Amino acid sequence: MLHWLNRKNYDIAEKLGQFRFLQEKKEQGYAKRTGFPYHDSAALLDEILTAHPEVDVVLLQINYLDWDTAGIESGKCYETAVKHGKKVFVMEPVKGGSLASLPEEAEQILRKVHPDWTPADWALRFVQSLPEVEVCLSGMNTEEQVIANTKPFTPLTAEEVQTLFQVRDLIEQNTKVPC
Repeated sequence: MLHWLNRKNYDIAEKLGQFRFLQEKKEQGYAKRTGFPYHDSAALLDEILTAHPEVDVVLLQINYLDWDTAGIESGKCYETAVKHGKKVFVMEPVKGGSLASLPEEAEQILRKVHPDWTPADWALRFVQSLPEVEVCLSGMNTEEQVIANTKPFTPLTAEEVQTLFQVRDLIEQNTKVPC
């Protein structure tokens, strides 16, 4: 994988022929698949994947809180990768742990639907329910978290996704700083 593609680093990667290098390693049998972690707009991602259809996967920051966030564009980036036929690896599904510990009102909304699910369960199920997600990288600190993150799950229903977006809206309302 190329490291941290954004506008500045993409220009450097192009100048140095890094995509060609990855493709050569793949052709030589040193890599089965190639890709890159991505940190920029969906428009730039579309430009990169159009120029480099040989790339197999994209590592994206995806979680329900960032799905429609302008600076991250999780949803738009996911849709762009899918449009180009790429598999998606996910980073930050629990947003650095912040989606594992929600405000009480937000957690109560989730517990009404599934009393036995933790907020982290909801966050992981959200990204694991996206059809083109192949790998979900989640930070874990305890053996219990490892066990919880590897148990089988059923994809979220449309109603459950709407519940998460209701929670997202509540979190956003409580964290915005009026300017």
